[in-house]
Amino acid sequence: MSETNSASETPTRADPRWRRTRQAIITAGETLFGQHPTDGVSVDDLVRLARISKQSFYNHFPDKDALARELLRLTRAELDRLVTAANHGEADPAKRLATGIAVYSAQALLKPHQGQLVGQLMLIDASADSEANSPVVADVIAGLSKGRLAVFTPETGVGFILGVGEALVRKILTDPDRETAAIVCQQYTTLLLRAFGLSPLESEMIAAEAAERIIRRG
Repeated sequence: MSETNSASETPTRADPRWRRTRQAIITAGETLFGQHPTDGVSVDDLVRLARISKQSFYNHFPDKDALARELLRLTRAELDRLVTAANHGEADPAKRLATGIAVYSAQALLKPHQGQLVGQLMLIDASADSEANSPVVADVIAGLSKGRLAVFTPETGVGFILGVGEALVRKILTDPDRETAAIVCQQYTTLLLRAFGLSPLESEMIAAEAAERIIRRG
């Protein structure tokens, strides 16, 4: 009897079949959402690539947008672990932001598929209340409290950072050369820091150091 014929036959989270099906959906989502915007992907596309039934899909996700959010959460979690490690011991919010942007840029070179997901999905969850955005929110709030960053609200700062990050990753993916990525990352980061109120010289110095340390030498 198939898993759709009886509720009692539906695999649970402890069942290897449940994990295999979920991974098949995740893998299909990574492929399709990495190539297309969310409105260009249908549940039919996803189940066809995953080779599962629609009911199996809905056993795991209520809709394709929920899958997209989960893909973004998983991708951001992996990237943010790298950002946290790269920022170990650094207290300056401006330098922490620059390092974070450089890490995202470097990973787009190392894992283009991951970069494609960031480029397509980053802005679907730009809320300052989102758990996925908590690391960057913390740096923005710290920058505001220390007078290091000039921004109207944390929400404004987070939205701006995510927008710059998405645009930068997209740019890098069009020309995946390490030196080009370092130059472009430095330029975008300099403009970001200047928008947050840092002087042109300091913005350039912080951006250059992050690009050199994370992309060129990383």
